[in-house]
Amino acid sequence: MSILKNALRGVGLAVIIVGLAMFLNVVLGWNFTNAVFNLLRGLHLILALALVGLYEAAMARRKGTITIAGRQLGLVGRIVLTLTLLIGIYLLLTHIVDGLGGYNQIIWVHGLIGLVAYGLTEVVLSNRRLASR
Repeated sequence: MSILKNALRGVGLAVIIVGLAMFLNVVLGWNFTNAVFNLLRGLHLILALALVGLYEAAMARRKGTITIAGRQLGLVGRIVLTLTLLIGIYLLLTHIVDGLGGYNQIIWVHGLIGLVAYGLTEVVLSNRRLASR
């Protein structure tokens, strides 16, 4: 389980770093070229999908050893991760949003929910959520 948890944490951190780079590019006007920005988008999506897969694998391996509160947090983590992924795919696949009401507001929502999802992942996988044997 330790390797899986470490991989999950590493991929989660990579998602946050790549997402932060894209976010700071927009906010601070770093002016990445379209090619670089699209490369970061693709990498961010691939890492996010890997994060969801690793999270599900970790949760599947922990069945029966997590407390009831831990299972509830795991379900909340799944929901938040899925919501974050859906918003991210929405951001990735459509540029119409920018013309309809603002791309920047959705970026903030996506970023905040993503950070909450990563935090829930850490809480769910912490050793404090293990049932006493």
